[in-house]
Amino acid sequence: MGPERARVVSWDEGHETALITTMPAMTLLSERFLARCVDAASTRGFKELRTGALSPLEQATFLRVGFEVRSELCLLAMSLDAGVPTSLREDGPGGVWRFKDYEDNCLDELIDIDRAAFGVNSGFGLPALRESIAATPTTSIRVAVSAQGATEAYAVFGRSTLHGYVQRLAVRPSAQRRGAGFGLLCDGLDWMRRDRVGRAFVNTERGNEAALALYRSAGFEEQGSSLSTLSLSLR
Repeated sequence: MGPERARVVSWDEGHETALITTMPAMTLLSERFLARCVDAASTRGFKELRTGALSPLEQATFLRVGFEVRSELCLLAMSLDAGVPTSLREDGPGGVWRFKDYEDNCLDELIDIDRAAFGVNSGFGLPALRESIAATPTTSIRVAVSAQGATEAYAVFGRSTLHGYVQRLAVRPSAQRRGAGFGLLCDGLDWMRRDRVGRAFVNTERGNEAALALYRSAGFEEQGSSLSTLSLSLR
């Protein structure tokens, strides 16, 4: 297979969907190598193969092999040099959100929040969540806990050299528009700034106006680059 490398891991606990990731990230694959990856995924019994966010240049080979666009994404970025926004952390009248490290080795609670927020088809399973956590050299997993002690939201933040990434942010529908998501975002951006990160990035589905409004309110701005996730049926 020469210098080309990719990792194919299960996306869900049912092992029907797989995620393919190039190693290192943003490496361009040949059609021949990618076709071999597809064959290997099919042989392992997967029924669908997905990608993470890819630039138009990265997508080209995948599209030629038969992948189709699954979702179009907006890429947003912000500078942390001037500081980060401050959250009021209000959880309704008389209540306060607490933001803390996620200390439980069992990630089932976070998966439950993720699927409630994004739906069964787009929500993370355990393998996908672990992949997100391992995507950057340094990672912080933070949760928002209500005044009643319930974990209502979580976020995965990553850092690589001078860049920071909002890898995942999910809020239970019942807790949305109550400050948990914004508070978590501010909390993660502050973690990046304290680690001397100069610029933070996040991507979200185009048309997800609630998410776009959240990130814009924190100071993120849309970039000219367009990204997409792709998928291929292996049935």
